Amino acid sequence: YKTLGKLIIPTASAGTAIDTDGKLIVSADKYLYEVTESKFESYEVDNIEESFTRRIFIDREKHIWIGRIGEGLVRLSERRVQNIRGGSRSPSIIANSIAESQDGSVWMSSTKGLFRWMDGKMDLISPETEKIIHGTVLVDHEGTVWNGTSAGLQSYRNGKLT
Repeated sequence: YKTLGKLIIPTASAGTAIDTDGKLIVSADKYLYEVTESKFESYEVDNIEESFTRRIFIDREKHIWIGRIGEGLVRLSERRVQNIRGGSRSPSIIANSIAESQDGSVWMSSTKGLFRWMDGKMDLISPETEKIIHGTVLVDHEGTVWNGTSAGLQSYRNGKLT
């Protein structure tokens, strides 16, 4: 355990994010911690297997997306869990980065490639190969998705990956 001001949180917490209200969200094992200047709240998230959190992202609708080792993405909406596997139940899938585009799509760069969650479905946009390892995904103000890989920078815009 470590202290955060007057708070004690597990050292295994790897995922952190700040929501639009300024709350710090920390994920550790099966728990989420919400931290503000005046309060600290923790709650257990049901239906999430205990595994290591890699990334947390909060979208514009305040869904909390948790990238977990071996589980792909987990989306929390009003504390209800939706597991999103990214087309793979492989224990080797690891979320490296999560971002959102203007159309509300959520992007995940992972050990299995670049995925897009849109309209309730996860699509593989750019698979990982032995030669390409996916890293960080970002979306610019024009809607272009940028994916850093070991082979260089990829861009995705208007349905085309370059």
